[in-house]
Amino acid sequence: MGIYRATLEGKIVYVNTNLAELLGYAPGELKERTFEELICPTSQFQRKKFRDDLENRGYHVGTYGWSTKDGEIIYLREFTLRVEEDGKVYYEGIVENITSLVRACEAEKEAREELILLFNSIPESVIVLSEQQIILDANSATLKLLNKSKEEVIGKKCYELFHGTSSPPPGCPFVEMVKKGNGMRFNEMAMEALDGIYLVNVVPYIPSENERKILHFARDITAIYDMEEKLITSLKRYNETLLLLNNILHILLREKDEDVLMERITQEILHVENFESCCISMKNRKFEDRMSFYGCREKKMRVWMAQLLEKLDTKDTYYHISVDGSAIVLPMRVDGRILGYMAVKLMNELNDEELKLLQAIADDIAFTVEALRLEKAHKIAYREIEKNMEDLAFMIDGIRNPLAVIMGVAEVELKGQIRERIIKEVERINRTTIKIDEIWKRSEELRNFLSRE
Repeated sequence: MGIYRATLEGKIVYVNTNLAELLGYAPGELKERTFEELICPTSQFQRKKFRDDLENRGYHVGTYGWSTKDGEIIYLREFTLRVEEDGKVYYEGIVENITSLVRACEAEKEAREELILLFNSIPESVIVLSEQQIILDANSATLKLLNKSKEEVIGKKCYELFHGTSSPPPGCPFVEMVKKGNGMRFNEMAMEALDGIYLVNVVPYIPSENERKILHFARDITAIYDMEEKLITSLKRYNETLLLLNNILHILLREKDEDVLMERITQEILHVENFESCCISMKNRKFEDRMSFYGCREKKMRVWMAQLLEKLDTKDTYYHISVDGSAIVLPMRVDGRILGYMAVKLMNELNDEELKLLQAIADDIAFTVEALRLEKAHKIAYREIEKNMEDLAFMIDGIRNPLAVIMGVAEVELKGQIRERIIKEVERINRTTIKIDEIWKRSEELRNFLSRE
């Protein structure tokens, strides 16, 4: 413990050995020195209060930084009294070295400041809660998120600010933590007041004051959640389109009637959730300049399809057209020719993969229709050949039978030049019928070939 006496002007009259050694001096070295020389500059401004207290109250208690002989700063807590002796006024002080305590406090203060800086530098919302879910502290990210000052947040219940409710919402991880004991709990929650989806973590901890507190972290995962929803929706739609392709291929392989085929396909396309309506226009199989419509049972659908067709240009690729909503129009192509167009009214825009699949469907339909038409033409040709062959056979028989009679009559009844002329003409006609027989045989071979196809 150090003891000193000084005049009111601050000149040192006496110091004991402990104080002298504490400051790095011999006792005699400090005599006649002043406190202004020993008190470090950062503490000088406090000496006015020191003098005022001694003048008005007769004592003073304070802590000051003192400079040692080698320039080190030490911190002394002192209790000083105003005393009078032989008509002179002095002040006497007792000092205690609390340097280690001050430095520990400074270190703690620095650590606290660093912790506060770290707390406020976290980009996600972090709040400190009491056991009653009362907000004790909130970082800068939370205040920005809530658009409130710290004074407006402290003391409020967390669910009041984040959810706008008077009680914890379902799935609250804080409530779950209380029910199941200590340990971290988390959950994805919709925060109505913030219009988003947040991943909420609560972590209990016990600070130095031994009163349990809870750290509440809230990370905005709205974008991730939206991305997941879009991905799931996209996969679902892609799967629907693949299923549509499979079902349409099944129809294309089994249905032989073109009109029934097209109506079934337009109905099948409507099973996809994203497709509101579907119409197909095909070039008429009899009249190339006319169009046949499918899936347009209602008049308004025919009008809609007609309006789409009016907006078409000569492009051989799909294109978007806006008529009573968004529609995609795809050419139905086979061997470089466009047989028709498939128009689908969309609930949502298609991605590239869906467009490719839909275009493949349109082209498959066109190929099948072309095949059906060729097959029908094939059958018509076959039936026509068969009929022509039958007619030809009758015609040949109709020619040969009278010729045989004529030939017999000519040989028996006629003589001379006329007989020779008739026989000559009959033989010429017979040669013609022989050529017709050869043609008939080739037609027979063709018929047999077509019947095998």
